[in-house]
Amino acid sequence: MRWTVGELAKAIEARLEGDGTLEITGVAAPERAGAKQLIYVEAAKHAERAAGSVASCVVAPEGIALPGKTVFAQRQEQGGILRKPRLC
Repeated sequence: MRWTVGELAKAIEARLEGDGTLEITGVAAPERAGAKQLIYVEAAKHAERAAGSVASCVVAPEGIALPGKTVFAQRQEQGGILRKPRLC
């Protein structure tokens, strides 16, 4: 299944910072991601890994700056865990 960044942001209830028309084809680790894959950063200490990734889209907690990336900014909930997506 393919999603646009805008569709995915709505599905996971995240604020979108960037181009909502980009298409996402999958999810991968930052070091293995392709340009159309989504990566996930749970904490600011991992921002450098995300910034160095080829992936153009990142799910990250609010407040993490990733210049040049489209970011799904999510508010952290109790325990520091980001809200799990409900995609199906």
